[in-house]
Amino acid sequence: MNDTASFGYWVRRQRKALDLTQPQLAQLVGCAVITIRKIEQDERRPSRPMAERLADCLAIPTSQRADFVAAGLGEQPVDKLPLPQQPAAAPPHNLPHYFNSFVGRIEETAYLQQQLPGQRLITLTGPGGSGKTRLAIHLAWQCVHTALFPGGIWLAELAELSDPGQLLPRLAALLAVPVTVEQPLPETIAAHLHNRSVLLLLDNCEHLLESCAHLTERLLRLCPQLVIITTSREPLRVNGEMRYPVLPLPFPDTAWREPGTTPEMWYQYAAIALFCERAAAANPHFRLTVSNMAAVAVICRYLDGIPLALELAAANIAQFTPAEIAARLPQALRYLTSGSRTAPTRQQTLQATIEWSYQFLSPEARELLPRLALFHGGWTQAAAQFVSQMDAATFFCGHAELVDKSLVAVRPAVEEQSRYDLLEMIRQFAGEKLDAAGERAAAQAHHFTYYQQLLQQTEQGWGVPDCKEPVEPLAAEQGNLRAALLWAEQTNQAGFALFAAALGRLWYRQAVARLDQQAAASPEAAARLQPAREQLLAAAATLARLVMVTTL
Repeated sequence: MNDTASFGYWVRRQRKALDLTQPQLAQLVGCAVITIRKIEQDERRPSRPMAERLADCLAIPTSQRADFVAAGLGEQPVDKLPLPQQPAAAPPHNLPHYFNSFVGRIEETAYLQQQLPGQRLITLTGPGGSGKTRLAIHLAWQCVHTALFPGGIWLAELAELSDPGQLLPRLAALLAVPVTVEQPLPETIAAHLHNRSVLLLLDNCEHLLESCAHLTERLLRLCPQLVIITTSREPLRVNGEMRYPVLPLPFPDTAWREPGTTPEMWYQYAAIALFCERAAAANPHFRLTVSNMAAVAVICRYLDGIPLALELAAANIAQFTPAEIAARLPQALRYLTSGSRTAPTRQQTLQATIEWSYQFLSPEARELLPRLALFHGGWTQAAAQFVSQMDAATFFCGHAELVDKSLVAVRPAVEEQSRYDLLEMIRQFAGEKLDAAGERAAAQAHHFTYYQQLLQQTEQGWGVPDCKEPVEPLAAEQGNLRAALLWAEQTNQAGFALFAAALGRLWYRQAVARLDQQAAASPEAAARLQPAREQLLAAAATLARLVMVTTL
């Protein structure tokens, strides 16, 4: 086959013209490197969706797109496509160059790249420190390499703007829009962008939400080739907006306890990889070893895989070992303060990062957040409203706002009830606010009362026909039950005894049910498990006697 008539040869020439490597093109397309290699060697043809994705990533003009896809499918030769003679010029941009590498987010980057340029408004949401800005800029750099936006790629950093009226002038200056008195500024910006294929990044929109929402909706309606990526701790709520939550980096849970686990196996976890890379930058002698890998796992798990928290922790490797850092994590808000001196003030400490979100909350949300610090392992809305002692309307408004602003995370539903939780660093922050307000004792009493009533309701349901196994409604509440029990032990001896008794009966019933289920399998199993059943009965009797003595 003549090389110039080969689709693979044409793809290779166009890739090189864009100054892309095979791995870079594979990442943009969302496929394996071997797939790109085989296509370029004419060992396989792309599917129609992949051919269309290749057309996007290789910046094929609209006029040549149909011929390119047809050539990729083998339906016509490639001689209608002019071969590029030299590398294409990169689009103008103002993207910053970082001094360290971008770690993880491979799948997220590939997915988001596949949405461009078809998806015209993408909002990256997540709590402070989750890496929204870094992911957005990394994604924009990939677009620079693909030449998807020849009109330019522009980053507008909005965090320092305190007045919504500054938004349009900042954008006009960024885009070098000629300002005239004859035309309003929004129309002037729209006219400037109207026929240009431009990617615009609006970073940190959460304190200018209304202004950013109106601006993006107006520009997207008037500028058909414009694509906007925003970062915010809550969505803009604009028509056509694609919301993409930026989740914490994955970290090992209990894998470090498994025999045969080696440090090399752990670099597949992005949280571990990020911590170790930043730690090695702070201390060139640092290495992940068998002796310190457990402590590193504790750090990543305690910090919930939040990139900013991990980087702040890793910076302390210059003076502390991983075990010493792990021991200080219960005071992490005060301890992790070694941020970059050149970073924005709100990113130099975890305290400042969370405080940045807290200051923009409504009074209802500011009142509710501290009381949520008492929950362990999550909560239902019914539990949170009872503990908050707010009326229903006020509670639901405040709770919904905390979810929208990424301060409260939504967990998978249990028993058809949505559950919610706090990241550990936000829990520490909320707990400090609760103590500062002098409300901890009252809120803990409400927390104990709610779970005491929940235990009573569960016990009452045991006598109902066709009742589910009694532990099921409480399976997700083990952390809250334990916290309520510990509080009662210190403050309310009679309440502690009754609460402990109810828990004991619950666990006893669960254990007996499991033993009886296994014993029913065969007479041999029943005989083998009978001693365990007798021990359970004896333990239940002992617990009953203790409760009677304590409550007399």
